[in-house]
Amino acid sequence: MLPVALAACGFGRAWVQALTWAIGDTGCPDELDVPGVPEADWRALAAALADLPWQVMILSNLATGATNGSVSRRARPRRACSATAPAVALPAARLPTSWDDYLASLSPTAGQILRRKERSLRREHAVVLTDYDAERLDEGWSHLLALHEQPVGGGGGGGVFRDPRSERLQRQFARAMAEQQRLWLTTLGLDGRPVARGTALRPRHRVLLPGGLDPRGSGRAWGS
Repeated sequence: MLPVALAACGFGRAWVQALTWAIGDTGCPDELDVPGVPEADWRALAAALADLPWQVMILSNLATGATNGSVSRRARPRRACSATAPAVALPAARLPTSWDDYLASLSPTAGQILRRKERSLRREHAVVLTDYDAERLDEGWSHLLALHEQPVGGGGGGGVFRDPRSERLQRQFARAMAEQQRLWLTTLGLDGRPVARGTALRPRHRVLLPGGLDPRGSGRAWGS
């Protein structure tokens, strides 16, 4: 089931009947692909989409070259125009293979400052990095929720996890990724209390990296 719907949308200077995500950015929250299991019958789906009365297809946030996204191209016959448009391009960076390589990639001044802050942090606090695999996912997930709910910069916390349906969906997806060893969930603990976490999913050769901080300890952790 593809979460799309018909809606009137502005396209250029005209209003058109568009086929777009029925659930907003949740349909494809990052630069990913159209969701689908490997055995999905994409030809049947394309035929069903082609029968709908849309003029423009707008599936935002798809990654360049998304394999399943080609279903939109198969459904385009008889259309005057159609589009697959990314909403906002995510920042991307090529990561070094190790922490030392990353430090070496910085300017001498920046590298020295970062090393000094790291030594200071370890001197003043008991610093522990904890990785959570599939067997410890529930424990790591509880820390993720707690840190994500912390208000940062005067704003509220919670984000997408405020909706229990979204939280349940993401937790199930995280478990599936963890069982494939494609989830990285790590917390930084200071004096026995997690103050930051990193979460990454590894689809193919890309890493998607959201973060989370405890404002009571993140300043000490990052030296800000």
